[in-house]
Amino acid sequence: MYESLAEFLQDTSSQAPLLWAILVMAVVAGTALVLYNFWQLVLRWVKSVLAGGRARAGGRG
Repeated sequence: MYESLAEFLQDTSSQAPLLWAILVMAVVAGTALVLYNFWQLVLRWVKSVLAGGRARAGGRG
């Protein structure tokens, strides 16, 4: 399986370098967007948990 994947990747990168470069850039950009949104959700959740804990404890929020 890995041999066929390696062969496909080598053939694609040698036959169509522009398409290959665009594909790599799209994968990097997509990964960056997914990670950005993931951490935005995590940090908002942590902030809401911490703010909720302060409000229940009678502190200033």
